[in-house]
Amino acid sequence: MTTRAVDQLVVLQPDGDLCEGAACDELARELFTLAEQGRHVIVDLSTTRILTAHCLGVLARAQRLAVAAGGNVVLCGAAELQRWLLGVTHLTEALPVYASRAEAVAGLRAHAAVA
Repeated sequence: MTTRAVDQLVVLQPDGDLCEGAACDELARELFTLAEQGRHVIVDLSTTRILTAHCLGVLARAQRLAVAAGGNVVLCGAAELQRWLLGVTHLTEALPVYASRAEAVAGLRAHAAVA
């Protein structure tokens, strides 16, 4: 996984598919740590093809933790099937989904300015 700080934001880009196992566990560890610190995190899914139910749960839990600590988690780069899955599971109501990383950065900055 690639982790990059952009101003006050952190961008996480998982390497490969997010199935049960090492990739999802690594994302969970990093994401929960950042969320508990109240950080604003962008999860870039542009190189991810598969999201399992377990990983969707990780993303939802991270968002709850982040919001409780004053932060936020957003997604970007999701493929059409991933966006459909996020919509069907109603996760888009809690996890904002942006088309690009630049849009996610702008969205988080706008959210931080309002808060």
